[in-house]
Amino acid sequence: MLEIEDALRDAGRQVGRASIYRVIEELEELGLVTRLDLGTGTARFEPADPAGVRHHHHLLCDECGDLVPFHDAELERVIGRVAKRLPYAVSGHDVTLHGSCTSCSGA
Repeated sequence: MLEIEDALRDAGRQVGRASIYRVIEELEELGLVTRLDLGTGTARFEPADPAGVRHHHHLLCDECGDLVPFHDAELERVIGRVAKRLPYAVSGHDVTLHGSCTSCSGA
């Protein structure tokens, strides 16, 4: 949300934070954005795939906050096998890998 507020301010538009929250909530209800709860205490949002929400996971840089989506077929297979062994009806999963991006780690 702060990124949106900053971008609007940089463009010379003064919009209240509450207005931004209302618009984001409306976009979420319309299925145009997806809420991401990454365990950082702040919800993030990403555009929804217009062809239907394609399942993916995320890499999150703990230093700069960079968020990169990724898909890994082997990870999906392993999660599927684990889910079959559990005495629980698994309906979904989210995986966020935390670390440092190449810019922050110097790699």
